[in-house]
Amino acid sequence: MALSGVGWMSLLFCIPLMLMFKTRLFGVFDPLNMFLVTRVAPMLSAMVICAYKYTSNFYFIIFVISGILFLATLYLATPKENDNQGSIKSEAVILILRLGIIFFLIKVAILINATGEIPLFSKGGSDAYIRFDVENKVGSGFLLGLGSIDLILLSFSIPLLTLNISRVMAIMLLGLAMIVGMSSGKKSSLLVIFLAIYFGEYMRTIFLTNQVYFFIKVKYIVIGIMMSVAWAAWTFFQTSSIELNLHDISLIGDVLDFVMYQWAYPFILFASGALHQFFQEYQVNRSLYFFHSILSPLGFPAFKFSVGPSINTFINGEISGNGINPTFIIEGYVLAGGLLPVYAMLVGLIIGKCRAYILRIKCVEYRVVFSALFIPILYTLAVDGLLYIKMVYVLLMITIIILLPAIYLFNNQNELHD
Repeated sequence: MALSGVGWMSLLFCIPLMLMFKTRLFGVFDPLNMFLVTRVAPMLSAMVICAYKYTSNFYFIIFVISGILFLATLYLATPKENDNQGSIKSEAVILILRLGIIFFLIKVAILINATGEIPLFSKGGSDAYIRFDVENKVGSGFLLGLGSIDLILLSFSIPLLTLNISRVMAIMLLGLAMIVGMSSGKKSSLLVIFLAIYFGEYMRTIFLTNQVYFFIKVKYIVIGIMMSVAWAAWTFFQTSSIELNLHDISLIGDVLDFVMYQWAYPFILFASGALHQFFQEYQVNRSLYFFHSILSPLGFPAFKFSVGPSINTFINGEISGNGINPTFIIEGYVLAGGLLPVYAMLVGLIIGKCRAYILRIKCVEYRVVFSALFIPILYTLAVDGLLYIKMVYVLLMITIIILLPAIYLFNNQNELHD
């Protein structure tokens, strides 16, 4: 591999990053920690690689400055994990469980009424998912915004159910929700599922007193990792033209290089200066950029093709729905130019402060629900800002249409009982 060593280097960066954010993490499977491992560590590796591989240029310098400022701002804005533990009434547990069931049923209804082939059963890879998105714009948008909310709420509720039959039925429902979560056919779908379950577990043990782990046990973690890796490998080779050759993967380092390079690639591409011509030619309405998803159907698009697919077309010369994650570096330069460091700091500030505000919600059940809705998607802002905004649009609709009425009814019932 041309960039051999990016795998081990990224793993080495993971150690100081995890120690740096230790007091700000729920645990190993915190969405923030996964972001540090899969995005920030490869970004730091890209800085080292580019320093040796390329001569210093404007793009490399602004990349390093922006990356460091982003990390520093994210650290300072992210709240420390505190011991603000409390109790939760059985009625509130039922509310959370019911919301999890509602979100699961919405997903099922969308898939049942979807047009075309479900990505899981197609061999089209990323193009199959894009094709599904095009054919089911509204449904796909809701699936995107819902993410793994149902899994998080179900995994939080299950250990708190007192009736065995209720717990067994909820576990069966969780299994069905996992199958639905795999319908996207993405390589990371099974890993995302397990991380969602672990996040629900974290909230229960951190937000509530006298709680023990139910899902986070060594045997379940080992099984989860093995299944996630097997699923990722199977889906990759099912949807890719690349043939598996065990002789090509003779070392663990080769596998690490392959995986980490996917995440480091956008940063390396930017720092190399290879996108100089692209930035000059790419046309985008910066003012309308984050409103594109709403305004485009009304005849006011912010661009012809989004940043990721446009870069793929620029490099390969072929129009395709595939493309790289632009990250806050490439996307930030498209939107802010030389003010990229300011954009990077703003992204880090928004992510950290949003997490802080959500975790300060006093009512435990509301803190759980809003954490499930918004914390897992926060870090998407640094990976693909446009995708993040699309997810926020959906979650705001869900909050207005489903969540606020549910909370209103719940409060009214509590007042009647009191």
